[in-house]
Amino acid sequence: MLFVLVPFPSWPFWSLSEFGTRRLVGLRSFPRDWWSDKDAREFEVRVAPLIRQYDAYKPFPNLAVNGRLTLSENISDLGGLKIAYAAFQKVWAGRPRSADATGFTPEQRFFVSYAQHWRRVMRPEYLRLLIQSDNHAPAQYTVNGPLSNMDEFARAFDCPDGCPMARPKEERVTVW
Repeated sequence: MLFVLVPFPSWPFWSLSEFGTRRLVGLRSFPRDWWSDKDAREFEVRVAPLIRQYDAYKPFPNLAVNGRLTLSENISDLGGLKIAYAAFQKVWAGRPRSADATGFTPEQRFFVSYAQHWRRVMRPEYLRLLIQSDNHAPAQYTVNGPLSNMDEFARAFDCPDGCPMARPKEERVTVW
């Protein structure tokens, strides 16, 4: 196992793959849709904006992310990040929140840590292949996608509503 030292710990961001998307798992993992029709329709309404958000990401002029293909991971990233942030808030409850020697507040360090966890460099050819076949969005969208939907991120960095890292409030997505 390889460990990489980064300025901010990234431990809260271990894989939360398929968080909340195990819809078709029944007893002993045999496929069975256990959602009601109403629940399934509500889920589709909630995820439609997330699909559109990721469909709009174009790493190349002629190639966009497939929001339907990456949906389960996008839900996991957004939901897992919200849960991790809620836990972070509980840990920091009652503690001073001023910036430290790095110049970042604890809230900002939380989000920087998440972003650092997803640092990637890859050749354009490989990125094209992944966009067409992988159920994970490219790393930059795995970071910017969920963060741009979080009021907590916008507050931490004083992002004005509608800037690239803070989607307009009426467009921010919450699935769970």
